[in-house]
Amino acid sequence: MVTAYFDIETKYLFDEVGGYENMTKLGLSVACLILDDSDDPAFYEEKDIEDLFDALSQADLIVGHNIIGFDYPVLDAYASFNVPGRYKKKTFDTLHELYKVTGRRIGLQDLGHRNLGRGKTGEAVMMPHLWRDGQHDLVKEYCANDVRLVRDIFLHGKNTGHITYTDKRRGVLLGIREVPVKW
Repeated sequence: MVTAYFDIETKYLFDEVGGYENMTKLGLSVACLILDDSDDPAFYEEKDIEDLFDALSQADLIVGHNIIGFDYPVLDAYASFNVPGRYKKKTFDTLHELYKVTGRRIGLQDLGHRNLGRGKTGEAVMMPHLWRDGQHDLVKEYCANDVRLVRDIFLHGKNTGHITYTDKRRGVLLGIREVPVKW
């Protein structure tokens, strides 16, 4: 079974395209895919979109964080097919799955720190600006780090049967929680 760990970065932010309802206008700067236990990222830019769709199609399982609600809708702008419809059945979205058991949208940064002792390597809101400024290698490394975080969080949950997170409501800290997961 081939598992693809996946994330994208965009060219623009929501406030630059008129809000959330214009998600398909965010534009792909780069997508990153890491297969199974490899640590070697494959990168795909707009010009490589068909290769990205082929790689996703060949995977038996696609794992990402908020890929159903963000990555797939952004990629929809490039496809002649419905991206979420094609890949959703073989997708494991860590944000989605944790929401089912916690009722919270838990960020990748928090999950990384609480479960792995490491986090993201930058601020997501900076990546579109850095990409447009020509700092492509920096954005690619940031994206690859996020993919490695997702992979390691997924494997941590699968191997230990639990995930730890910071429970907050409206910015108020309610405590550190651990939930059982069956990944």
